[in-house]
Amino acid sequence: ILTWAGDVGVDVRMIGDTQQLGSVAAGNAYPRQVAQLDGVKLRNNNRQTRAHDRDAVARLQVGGAVGALAGYAQHGQLNVAMTDPERLTQLVNGWARDAARYADPLDRATAVAILAVRRDRVDQLNTAARSQARVNGWLGTDITYRRPGGEVVAYAVGDPILLRKNDYHRPAGEPTLRNNTLWVVQAIDPNTRAMTVGRRAGRTVDHATLDAAYVASNTAHGYATTTHAAQGRTVDHAHVVPDGADPNALLVQASRHRRGLTFYLDGGGLVDTRDQWWQLARLPAAACARWAADRLAGQVGLFDDERQQQRPDTITAYDALRRPTPKPATTPATPVLPGAGQPTAEQRAQAERSLARRRWQSRRPTSDVPRDGGRGIGRSC
Repeated sequence: ILTWAGDVGVDVRMIGDTQQLGSVAAGNAYPRQVAQLDGVKLRNNNRQTRAHDRDAVARLQVGGAVGALAGYAQHGQLNVAMTDPERLTQLVNGWARDAARYADPLDRATAVAILAVRRDRVDQLNTAARSQARVNGWLGTDITYRRPGGEVVAYAVGDPILLRKNDYHRPAGEPTLRNNTLWVVQAIDPNTRAMTVGRRAGRTVDHATLDAAYVASNTAHGYATTTHAAQGRTVDHAHVVPDGADPNALLVQASRHRRGLTFYLDGGGLVDTRDQWWQLARLPAAACARWAADRLAGQVGLFDDERQQQRPDTITAYDALRRPTPKPATTPATPVLPGAGQPTAEQRAQAERSLARRRWQSRRPTSDVPRDGGRGIGRSC
């Protein structure tokens, strides 16, 4: 494309963020083009309303996960639970409190977001958030749809719904349906199961009708989305599970909100031994959050090392300035935890295996470890 544009004199302008997530598969040439062509950078951040949030985003844009997460810990934005189920409960409760600020379902769906890296975690969060929405009286009667693989999914009036397929051939007067856009269910015909959905478009509301086949095959609940799907989205409040995030994903998670951001961590998933679990549980909340911030920053750095070692560097097909293709950037140094020193090769390998398999989930103390140990230890630090 760039070769053709240069031959015919077409002006090509690309807009994006080289520090956010790249393409899922082939591509990802944009960062290299910016490096080669010395792109213009916009430096003013007008999205986050609080100065410390803007400072954290600026740190993350240059790889400063340690400082950014320490700032979030200082301002009470890292919520550390001692088990994964407790974390899930705390996240859903936090999401519900923020969602309750908005009486209109259209505002509720677009103003409050739940983000996670992995799709299986997103599915879990969608199930939990939808159950809470049902308890809060935000949903109508369930209508079920059978997916092509046989799975049954239920939707009701009030559900946020994420579209998974473009549809450019719409009835007259209806907007184009675009992949990865969030709508809200406004009506369902109980006989045909055709669904009417709506979404805000500036000061107006767009409406569209989805037939039952499209709903069954090309939609998902939209209470929670993957971090990748959230790129380009702006919300008032974001509730984030950062497990498995590399620096690019962490930047996306930290920069979606205007007013409120909370990270939810599983303390049990951050420790390596049962003794550490007990030690973490005994820490005061502020100290617990600081320790968790350092540990998470270390995991983010290790994950980035592993990702860059496994993914070959992408080169552009054509350099418009006829310069030599620059050499791949060296792997950034892993953030060092305060007082821990540089991790050994074995420690790095252990952390990488932990990120890949979350081995602690299968051996973390559960029924054999009392919730409070008889010592008044809280369920979260």
